[in-house]
Amino acid sequence: MDTFTNTSEIETKIERKYGQSFFKPIPNETSCSSAGIPDSFCACDFPVSLPQSSEVLKGAALEAVKDLNQLIPPQCSKFTLLEVKGGATLSKLGEDKNHRTSSLIVEFTVIPGEFVFEANVAHTRISATKSKFKVESNIQRLSQFTTDVSCVKDPVMQLYCFC
Repeated sequence: MDTFTNTSEIETKIERKYGQSFFKPIPNETSCSSAGIPDSFCACDFPVSLPQSSEVLKGAALEAVKDLNQLIPPQCSKFTLLEVKGGATLSKLGEDKNHRTSSLIVEFTVIPGEFVFEANVAHTRISATKSKFKVESNIQRLSQFTTDVSCVKDPVMQLYCFC
């Protein structure tokens, strides 16, 4: 019996949360989310740079700083946004540009410590002057460790803590 001719037995034994059998046709409509790929790693998105002075980027960075401050333990100093270093909106190929919700990637510096972080943030336009932001995935620290983090023992929290 040819191993590749009868896959029905295998299909019933393997439970898949994500993914697709190589032996079945691939649907035309696939997405990163249907494959379990986080937005920050999705190759279907391409960045469109925004000006460093963009109010949208500033709003996204402020939301990320707020999330950081909620994440860190009390023995760590609270962060304040120092500057937005850059960012982009992540557009899906073929996406309608009039959508009210978009994904942003923003790089920013905080004080104390002058740590540099990067965050993926959902941006929803409520009106011409009002927006809503929500951090979509883990905030990544880009700067190297140059400060003492002995006030926390958790290695994950050491990424974010300024003692």
